[in-house]
Amino acid sequence: IAALSATQAAAPEALPDLVALPRPILETAAAQGLIFPLDGIPAVQEDTDWYDFAHQLARLENTIYGLPFACDALVLLYRAENIKEPPRDWTTTGQMAFPLLFPVGSPQALFTFALYQAAEGSVVDPEGHPTLNPATLSAVFDFYQTAQQNGVFSSTWAKYRSEDETFTAYLNGEVDMTVAWVSAYWTRAGEGTASGALPTPGGVPFTPLTGWAWAISNPNSTHQDLSTALAQFLTEPGYLTEWTLAAGYLPPRPSVLAAWPESPQSALASRLTLSAHLIPPVQALNTLGPLIQQATVDLLNGQQTPAEAAQSVASRLVGP
Repeated sequence: IAALSATQAAAPEALPDLVALPRPILETAAAQGLIFPLDGIPAVQEDTDWYDFAHQLARLENTIYGLPFACDALVLLYRAENIKEPPRDWTTTGQMAFPLLFPVGSPQALFTFALYQAAEGSVVDPEGHPTLNPATLSAVFDFYQTAQQNGVFSSTWAKYRSEDETFTAYLNGEVDMTVAWVSAYWTRAGEGTASGALPTPGGVPFTPLTGWAWAISNPNSTHQDLSTALAQFLTEPGYLTEWTLAAGYLPPRPSVLAAWPESPQSALASRLTLSAHLIPPVQALNTLGPLIQQATVDLLNGQQTPAEAAQSVASRLVGP
């Protein structure tokens, strides 16, 4: 973002024509006028071969800003030799004899966000501003407290600040179960690891998903035509079928997944697309995420009850 902004101001002729952006940065770049809408291109508007989550990934306030080419989802990974049946809901998770590692220190708090949203908690109000239901978050924290008492969660996990760090701990044999991105599972886990859905209140799958999209970053109309053509080529089903399979990402198009050969990978991908939900908007992540992360640490350290921890987040949430 900083590089695009500086180049646009000081040397616009040096701007890249096409950039690949993850969803949170796509949102920020669009809000700052650093990338440009694709709504005026008939081929983009008329293309219906996208999953709903890909439509959401590419849009900001109903305006198309990108063409998605890769998606990633949070899943539960476990060592099948030691864990025969992964937990599917909060009750079975709390009763397990195995720790379930998640990055308690992550300021994005994606795991907690996922459980909160799976419990039908809202993260934005009708105007698009960050919001939070203390009662729903308190229910999540009740689950955390019960699970911690049974040895499933630990306050020492505040040292882990990302899903990549917890996945590395899993690979190193520190735990037999963790939360990780499915791309890490497909490309780095190796034999002996199995996957499942995140545990939700009632066992109904809820899959947090993010992704990347090609976006136009040069306002020159001649460049935009060429850049759009390139972005369309790079997101064509024929190209994406081979690329997503090799790179280990979920495809944004149904036709791409349909072209994958039948395998455990394609079967998992099919299940994930059915329960996929785009991660919260960047404003909610940046505003609520650190508050939820700190409240989680306070709860696991015994400094607050579930209700107090949830209320502390609501009290510290500042309106726009």
